Amino acid sequence: SKSLVLGYGHIGDGNLHVNIILDEGSEFKDSFVFKE
Repeated sequence: SKSLVLGYGHIGDGNLHVNIILDEGSEFKDSFVFKE
């Protein structure tokens, strides 16, 4: 895998957010949002 899960949780809007960082020597961060 080229991404590592940093954490997850409900962040105020009722959706589940999973924060990731790409494991390619960069500090680029992104977030997946799962509608519930």
